[in-house]
Amino acid sequence: MKELIPVRLSHLLRHCSVGAVVRGSEYLMTVKDIREWTDKHDANASRPIPYVERVRSALGIDQELREPPMAREREKGKGIVDGVCIPAIRFPFWMKCPTCGLLHYKPWKRLEDNEKPRCSETDLKKCPKSPFLEQVPWIMVHRNGYMADIPWHFIVHKDQKKCEPDYSGKPYLRLKDDATKSYKRELCCERCDARAEFKEQMEIPYGKTFEQPWLHSGPEEQVNELAEIMEINDTRVHIPKTDNALVIPPESRIRKGTIVDRLYCSSENRRQIEQARNDLARKSAFKTLATHLRCTSAEVDIMSASRIKKDSLLANVGYAVGIN
Repeated sequence: MKELIPVRLSHLLRHCSVGAVVRGSEYLMTVKDIREWTDKHDANASRPIPYVERVRSALGIDQELREPPMAREREKGKGIVDGVCIPAIRFPFWMKCPTCGLLHYKPWKRLEDNEKPRCSETDLKKCPKSPFLEQVPWIMVHRNGYMADIPWHFIVHKDQKKCEPDYSGKPYLRLKDDATKSYKRELCCERCDARAEFKEQMEIPYGKTFEQPWLHSGPEEQVNELAEIMEINDTRVHIPKTDNALVIPPESRIRKGTIVDRLYCSSENRRQIEQARNDLARKSAFKTLATHLRCTSAEVDIMSASRIKKDSLLANVGYAVGIN
């Protein structure tokens, strides 16, 4: 089932940027990175931002700056959109029964559209009403910006290795609040009766590789690098890094389709000129571009010089980017 969340551009650059954990109407989710911002043909769905040479220089990058794709929902609640949506994935993958504490791994995979996951506990003494599940409010965060699900099986079995993890079968891990001690939680395995205390901010091995949730290849194979357990609402989980950018006239008044506009909008065209090391190489680049742009070499030379002159009018600014 698709869940659509309207997001402003300013939010997409900050608390809804890549790697942020966002709360939807039904689930928590995290925004995927720009490699997956593609259309149905797997083509890049974003648009280049022209006239930002000094911005790229200030950021120290050679890549194009691009606007995020945009989409509009045709009919509210129908899940049909025009355009390309920013992709996200449900995360954390674990859900917990609010009554009995039974942990379920991706329980939505076995459901029909619009069906909400319920607790699968069959013992009515432990869970009499089969309530709706809630995503766990904790994740594992590495100091270098990676995050992952909490390895519940590893935590409860770290002192004994005989019990093998099983995420596709019947749920067997349970997280319970200790009624005798405030803020103490006990994690137990109902297959081998292993038990361990679960604490926030405890440090544990991050996982198999340094990957994000949408790239995760396996939930509980360990490496030695430690990560910290945090609540999703902890401000340290996602800290976007931003700079401001401003493009001032005359760049904003350049007519679309002109030679200078086409030079600005094509990083490949600009690269041919910038990589020319001498006059002969520049003449060759101008001739090649003139054929491509259907103009004369002299026009390309004039427009290139005009572009360089206009670049000097740009403010010394950056462009907003997001990191987790």
